[in-house]
Amino acid sequence: MNGEVINRGWRDIVNRAASVMQWVAGTVLGILLALGIQSKRAHLLIGGTELVFYVTTLFLSPAITLLLWLPISPFSRYFYLDLHLGRGIPDLGFTRFITSLVLLALIVQLAGRKRKLAAPGWSEVLMVLFSLAIGVSALTSIQGTLTALQGIFDTYYIPFLLFFLGRQFISTPEWRRRLVAVLHLIVVVLAFLAWREYFTHQALFIYHYTVSEYTLHVRRLISLLGDPAYTAMILVIVLPWSLREAYVSDTILKRVAYIGLILLNLATLIILANRAGWLAALAVLLLMAFFEKRWRGPIFVVLLASAAMLWLMRAPISQSYLFKERVTAQSPIIYRTHAWQVAITLWKRSPIIGIGYNNFPWIGLREGFFPRLKTFYVPATENAFLDVLTAAGALGLVLFLGMFAAIFHELHRAYVRMTEDRDKTIVYALVASVAAYGITGFFTNLTPALFVQRLFFFLAGAVLGSFQPIFSSRRR
Repeated sequence: MNGEVINRGWRDIVNRAASVMQWVAGTVLGILLALGIQSKRAHLLIGGTELVFYVTTLFLSPAITLLLWLPISPFSRYFYLDLHLGRGIPDLGFTRFITSLVLLALIVQLAGRKRKLAAPGWSEVLMVLFSLAIGVSALTSIQGTLTALQGIFDTYYIPFLLFFLGRQFISTPEWRRRLVAVLHLIVVVLAFLAWREYFTHQALFIYHYTVSEYTLHVRRLISLLGDPAYTAMILVIVLPWSLREAYVSDTILKRVAYIGLILLNLATLIILANRAGWLAALAVLLLMAFFEKRWRGPIFVVLLASAAMLWLMRAPISQSYLFKERVTAQSPIIYRTHAWQVAITLWKRSPIIGIGYNNFPWIGLREGFFPRLKTFYVPATENAFLDVLTAAGALGLVLFLGMFAAIFHELHRAYVRMTEDRDKTIVYALVASVAAYGITGFFTNLTPALFVQRLFFFLAGAVLGSFQPIFSSRRR
């Protein structure tokens, strides 16, 4: 009895000592951080502390790490999360660090038999083959093999790895719902930045110079992502999920909230003045109405009401700067038509394996397809698919399109196994997101659109990963 009392006493002493040590350690760490912030290398200290936080979340769950990474990713350079390691050394970007860390965690869990690897699909196989094809194009890149490989790594390899990690860790409907909530948080942030810039004419979070006006009277909203086209892409990719959540919400309050998000999304698309985004939004609405009968009434009412409003207000609308200087603008169409013709011309020189990664602008300038301007000007195909075609040839484009065909095939396999209409709406939403990505990508160069690439492929992999319970129950 006395021994138990003594042991309890020692345990109390140890627990109190541990608490005191925690307070002391926290105080010392706070003092060190306060002193370090005043030094010339404060950015390294702040960034390192933030990265340590992400490492600690890894011990809770790699899925939590990924969900915390996604909304912070576009802000990483402003929060000192991108570590610059010196000249000649590839930078340790925030996304590179997180994906490597989560991949390492997956390997450790597999080695310790704490996790079973989710079977990769044909989409991953085609991603690997495409990675080889686009990697070969770096060997003939004018900008140098190492520089080209770094660009390919960020534009394609990292998003493909996120697709794979999304499948592995967002493996239940609960985690998928959390991801959808994060996507809506991103939409709110992008909308806030766009509307703030629209009213104040002040762009936030701009890393390098970019054109801030379409015309004299129509502003180009460039906050955070640097191009309204990329902001529009994010909004239309998430739009189907807002529609789905409004449909499946079990309370009126949630339904009203998601309807509000849909209206915010569409209103923001209007002020972004991106015609590809408008076309993609219309396609999303029509696709969702086609898939689900219950959506047809509300969607068609909204479309008809919008058409009627445009008709009744056609006179002031036709005189607005947005209509006269942006909606009816011909110069972007003329440029794209010319750029696409040049892309086909250059592709014909090496139709199977392409002319090399990112060689289109430099060959185009050197051979006089595009004018040499005094300002810094790099022409682009303004088409994600032609970009792949010129860089990696017909082989690369077939593999690139094959990835999406494999995603659709896997969605069909899940769809035929579903018995609940509520579950089928997940398939509808991802199909619409892929369509939105494809439509906007047809008019946009995706090489600089790193956040779009990462978000889209992570979402696709996560949704497919969340179907694992469906396939496993079918096997049993």
